[in-house]
Amino acid sequence: MPSVTSPLPVIFEADSSLPQFPDIYNITLYRVLQEALTNIVKHAQASQVWVDLSIEDDLVNLTIQDNGIGFNDANLPSNGIGLTGLHERITIAGGTLNINSTPRHGTILSAQFPLSDHIRTKEAK
Repeated sequence: MPSVTSPLPVIFEADSSLPQFPDIYNITLYRVLQEALTNIVKHAQASQVWVDLSIEDDLVNLTIQDNGIGFNDANLPSNGIGLTGLHERITIAGGTLNINSTPRHGTILSAQFPLSDHIRTKEAK
């Protein structure tokens, strides 16, 4: 797959107290972000992207939002393997994927993963 380069500004925010995640979370979070940014550059016609990585209510949250053209849920792209692959990858890691989009108002992609007891124990130390 060819790499995609773009001058698209991305604002990234992450909690300063994030614990060490298991490899499956690290790899999945990376791939979700990679696929989402690739889709935004290719399809969204966005001028800005916001990425937030945080922990809230015992969930690891990755939220990616753009100000692009958006789409109707009825027109959710289903002919490519990108979103299907994301959903499968997130499900295998024990997480959930939500996509909200409105035409002319951008898209918000949110992936959530349960904070395991192992991570909570390390975080408390």
